[in-house]
Formats: sequence, structure tokens, C-alpha cells
Amino acid sequence: MNRIRMKQFIQVVICILLCSVFIFTTVSCCAPEMLLNSRRSAWENRCRLTLRALGSTELAYQDQNKNHDYGTWEELIDPRNNFIQQGYTRETLIDNYAIVIFDVKKSTLNEKGESNGDSTFMIVAEPRSPRNNLRTFAIDQDQIPYVWIGKDSQWGEGKTKLDDRSLWEPQN
Repeated sequence: MNRIRMKQFIQVVICILLCSVFIFTTVSCCAPEMLLNSRRSAWENRCRLTLRALGSTELAYQDQNKNHDYGTWEELIDPRNNFIQQGYTRETLIDNYAIVIFDVKKSTLNEKGESNGDSTFMIVAEPRSPRNNLRTFAIDQDQIPYVWIGKDSQWGEGKTKLDDRSLWEPQN
């Protein structure tokens, strides 16, 4: 009788261990994906917020110069202007992103030599690694973050993709 109870006890323990291994395996397979999704969302949100901050920085720069032009990256990081803290680069400003395009068109001047106030800018932040499946974001003088919905994001030669609004979707 004692042997039968011992066998039953061992069978119950083995069943519990197998169930525990199954649950652990299931959780360990799903948890990294769920964790990566939350991290991905946080990284993308940080990118959008940083782009909005850069857009505000551009507005502040535009307000303080006589031609009402937006500033290039070099003008914004210049210690005399003090718009972007020293030590940041286009590759390190946003976690897991690099600013691949910082396009500024200066204002045209009228016949009196005054600015027409038609300066524009576009800043594009692209993921540094395709491993994380992050999306590409941009902001322009309208202060609306956009997400890239085109098929490829290799910017290559031309900047025509910047002007094609069908390839960008507004984000709030």
C-alpha cells in the first residue's frame, strides 16, 4: 500500500514539474516579444517627442534671427547659439535613431534685401538598426510629426521622398 502511494506521489510531482516546464517555456517564448513591443513603443514615442522639441528649437532659432530662417544642424549646435546642448550628434540625439536628413531651405530675399519668410525645414530620424522594427519619423515647419509609410527608407541620392506627402502619415 505504501509503495502505491509513493508511486502516485512521484507521478503527481512529475506531472507538476512537466506543467511548470510547459508554463515556463510558454511565458519565456511570449515575454520577450511583449517586452520588445513595449520598448519599441517607448523608443518611437521618444523619437516623436525629440522631433517635436527640435521643431520648437527651429521656431526659437527662426524668431531670433533677422532673416527669420530656420537653423541648420551646425547653427543649432554652435555654442554661441546654445540651442542644442554640446556633445550631441545626429547619431546620438535620439536613442536607437539617427537623424539622417536635416534639410533647411533658407528664405529668399526680395528686391529690398529683406527676407520673404519662406524658409522651410524637414528633419528625418531613421532607426539605426532594422533589428528592432522601428519606424522612420519626420517633422517639418508645420510642427506635425510624420511616420514613413513607403516601402523602402533608403534615402540615397535625391530628397524627393521628403516632398511626396503620400509616403508620410501624420502622427499626433
